[in-house]
Amino acid sequence: MKCNRDHHFLILSFFLLCLSSFFIFIFPHHISAQDKADDKKAFGPDAVWLPSETVIQNMGKACENGGDCFISKMIKAGASPSSVNFTKTLIKKGFPFCFMKSYQEMGQVDQVMVDCPFMANTMGFTLLVNGKPSVFQPGDSKYLDKIDLTKDPKYSTIIKKYPKAELWFEGNLEKMVKSADGGQRFIWRHRILNGCHACEIAGTATVAYDFDKNGKYKGVHLLELSEDDLCQ
Repeated sequence: MKCNRDHHFLILSFFLLCLSSFFIFIFPHHISAQDKADDKKAFGPDAVWLPSETVIQNMGKACENGGDCFISKMIKAGASPSSVNFTKTLIKKGFPFCFMKSYQEMGQVDQVMVDCPFMANTMGFTLLVNGKPSVFQPGDSKYLDKIDLTKDPKYSTIIKKYPKAELWFEGNLEKMVKSADGGQRFIWRHRILNGCHACEIAGTATVAYDFDKNGKYKGVHLLELSEDDLCQ
């Protein structure tokens, strides 16, 4: 009887050892896949949509009231679900009808160009995506209003020549640099205009938009002013 009990004990021990090995093997892979899913970015290159001019013209004629009409026309024209989701996201955030026409991966926070065919004064602009906030618009007044141009020594020269000089939405991304802690700094050059969109170009302001390593927006800083127009 003792031998029989020992035999059963050995079989049970072997079974438990195999079972524990199975869980050790399976669960790390499951966790790794879950982590990967959690890290997936909200927007990627699959959200790019490049419609023909004919498609845009037809949308303009058919969607006088905008809104859901644009979305339905996008879907009918073959836009991917990701493209449609991106446009819907922008509309919910108060943007006009726009779609992603290019995507550039730059780290945690990425750059996209959007086309807004029915928007006055501009056909499109640059957005930063996949950070916190998920859609960030450089040049938005809530960021630029925090910049004090008078702190720069060149301001007095510019304001004498252009009395209504003010920082404007328009600008270009010069470069992105990564900080030692893994954050990102997007260096923009915004135009300074003499009071209105169609007024004289008074110069440019080099501005830095900073994000931490997790993509959270940290703040905006004026780096320097220039009397030259470098945004052409």
